[in-house]
Amino acid sequence: MTSNFAVLDRSEDEFLLEADTITRRARLNVKGLSRTEQSRVNVCLARSAALRNHASGTQKLSDIVKRSTELRAYAERLIFGRAVTPETRDMGESVSPANALVPFEMYSFLIDAISQVDPLFDEDSVRLISKPADPPLQTRPTQIAGWDASADAAELVSENSQEAMVQPLVGGATLAGYMFRKEIEVSFEFEQDVLWAVLDLMSDFFAHSLRRGVGIYLATGSGSSQPQGIVTGAADSGVTTSSSTVLTADDFEDVYFSLNAAYRDSPKCAWVMNDVTYKKARKAIDGAQRPLINVEHDRKLLMDRPVLISPSMPSTAGSKAIAFGDLSHFVVRLSGMQVVRTTQTAGAGSVTYGGASFKARMRADSVVLDPSAGSAPPIVYATLHS
Repeated sequence: MTSNFAVLDRSEDEFLLEADTITRRARLNVKGLSRTEQSRVNVCLARSAALRNHASGTQKLSDIVKRSTELRAYAERLIFGRAVTPETRDMGESVSPANALVPFEMYSFLIDAISQVDPLFDEDSVRLISKPADPPLQTRPTQIAGWDASADAAELVSENSQEAMVQPLVGGATLAGYMFRKEIEVSFEFEQDVLWAVLDLMSDFFAHSLRRGVGIYLATGSGSSQPQGIVTGAADSGVTTSSSTVLTADDFEDVYFSLNAAYRDSPKCAWVMNDVTYKKARKAIDGAQRPLINVEHDRKLLMDRPVLISPSMPSTAGSKAIAFGDLSHFVVRLSGMQVVRTTQTAGAGSVTYGGASFKARMRADSVVLDPSAGSAPPIVYATLHS
């Protein structure tokens, strides 16, 4: 690793430990758990269960819903009772996860579905900061920092010599929360006919919509009033491919060695490209007429580094079509998701048209963190020949 970050991922056990700590502390209080503490305990338990279910990979959202008699009663009153007031449900907002229209687990299902299609959302590929329990519409800016270790070396200290303090290059950035929204309209009859499948359908639909909408900014966003895309924040490798239709071994070798060796050795060092560019890369051969790309244990490798296929990356002639570097320096921030169901709209999704509207909202931001300020960039890009 070539940098340290102040944000750490949380495990299933850590959520359980937090819930247990709150409960133990409340036993010393005569009044017991407050409403806020009870809500937080429920959030921790739900998040722990979501992580456990993610590990097993065997459950659907509809299965979770069906086991909850409280949620079933709530949904039946809402949908079959024709409630006309807007229903806003943030992840972890309700006193009990069982009485929310959208279960807390939906966030994990949605992010899992997105990351399987686009590695720019995948915590195993990039540096993902995700806090689904935070209110999506109240996301505060997050400060991140790191230091450059691409050239630092320990020094030999002689006996009785004065040790000098050396400050490594430090860099930082601020991640905001730009709003992304998608709305779908459904009829009352549709809700009644597929009541429990609605959550699965929404999860799949919103996953694809958010992936396309947010993903394009994670790849090419300008960073001004929108997320900074990976190719925008990356440094120019100085390589323009010899052709827009044919990629060669020299192209990839020049890009590879344009990156500092410290970043090439990172566990998250990888190539990122569109499927169209990947097809061209598969045809590239070395001097012995062997393909440059090897497939080992279902992993695509180019010069012993993984190749990640992102549908959000550009692939046209003259574009920054190939990114290469330590993706732990590409920091992506995603908020929790909010879903609003309402029949008080002016269009087709209104009670007068016999329908309801579902709006999904999520905040997102991204940035390439370069502590070296350009002297040793952690990620570089190559340009396709025009």
